[in-house]
Amino acid sequence: MDDSVLWHNDRKILLNAGSSLKQYSAAGLKLTLKPFCLNQNSHGLPFLGYLLYPDRTRLAQRSRKRFIKKLRLYADNLISGVWTQQEYQDHVLPLIAFTEHAAAKEFRKKVIATD
Repeated sequence: MDDSVLWHNDRKILLNAGSSLKQYSAAGLKLTLKPFCLNQNSHGLPFLGYLLYPDRTRLAQRSRKRFIKKLRLYADNLISGVWTQQEYQDHVLPLIAFTEHAAAKEFRKKVIATD
């Protein structure tokens, strides 16, 4: 595991949990953790192309731009004959699947409708 995220409304509980994790990591695993970073839930946490909130996941702005750019490139490859229908599908389905982990249904519909 490379990154960890703890959510809680009480700052004191988070700091205690973080301290316990740090002590266990140092004593039991011989690992040194990076300093804690506390953030308000309303700001979201950028993580792997998403913005994570306690109650929802959204696509990060960079992921939205990349989705649009790739979808257009893939469509151009299909229309110009560079790709077959199967090759197009093999590239588009994972692209769409990435967005399905976030609350992005309306975004996908809008982008697909304009292309």
